[in-house]
Amino acid sequence: MSRCPSPLARLASAVVLLATSAGVLSAQIPAADTARRAFADSWFWGVKGGAARFGTVTDGYKIAPLAGADWLITRRRAALLVSAEQSFFEHTSAVAEPGVPGMGRVVDLKDARRYSATVLAVPGMLGPVRPYAGLGLAIDVMRDASPQGDFESASHWASVQDEIDDGSSKASVLLVAGGQVQFGRAAVFLQANATPAQTRSLWNRGGVAQLEAGFRFNVAPSREY
Repeated sequence: MSRCPSPLARLASAVVLLATSAGVLSAQIPAADTARRAFADSWFWGVKGGAARFGTVTDGYKIAPLAGADWLITRRRAALLVSAEQSFFEHTSAVAEPGVPGMGRVVDLKDARRYSATVLAVPGMLGPVRPYAGLGLAIDVMRDASPQGDFESASHWASVQDEIDDGSSKASVLLVAGGQVQFGRAAVFLQANATPAQTRSLWNRGGVAQLEAGFRFNVAPSREY
């Protein structure tokens, strides 16, 4: 005649069963879920704000607020940063007046947009901070640029407008340096970037420098697991 197991034995059996089930479930969790909490081999989407410093021949050096978004694709020691942002301002610059040596036409400027792609080196950790730096290409585009004053003819206006069009956008080498602190899948970052001056640009006094801070979130692994 068999004896019924004691309550203690039944409790022990239940604990073993639960532990076994938990182990099976843990083994079934995709490796990609763990990867999303890491830095390497990940896709981060981010939003940011900050300030841009630039200069013009009429207004001197100015600082304008900016806002934007970026996309960070990482490997273990490197990353690709793709970014877009807009700075908000109303200032003036000047372009050469065709046929009038030594004089310039004042141009009203409103807002500018930047699109960039940068290859980053990510050497390792510095305490909780993951520093990075890299070299890329930026395209700056003035959102609106309008000449002041009157024109003698349509051809005169067209000549000035050609000068404005030439100066309203510029492609430049971009230097980026910053750091990121990660909390699980979320991260905060602070970074700075700079482009050199170009004489034909409406940003024609010095280059453009930006200081940015923001938030990134690891949305997916960048490769199959």
